[in-house]
Amino acid sequence: MASLEVQENSYTVNGLASSTTTQAAAEQDCVSCKIIGTGSLFGIGCYIIFATRPVGYYATRPVTRQIIRSLSAVPFYASIARWFYLPPFESIDPTKDVKH
Repeated sequence: MASLEVQENSYTVNGLASSTTTQAAAEQDCVSCKIIGTGSLFGIGCYIIFATRPVGYYATRPVTRQIIRSLSAVPFYASIARWFYLPPFESIDPTKDVKH
């Protein structure tokens, strides 16, 4: 049977911390995390465009190439959303509770 201890917004089950995310931890977003996340997603989008250039397999399948290239919009949007805290990243926006 698992033991459960409650300690100020965190739970410990059999000595393993399974803490709930506190407000401060959810809002912490370092600049390097933001840059790496944005750059990675943008790089994935660029790779999809590069990998579907019209040579080899995609030279004879232009419709397939366009479908896959249109799917590259997802990582491009995610990179923009990550940088500007658009959905689904609005929950980590450190300025959302700041009163101006």
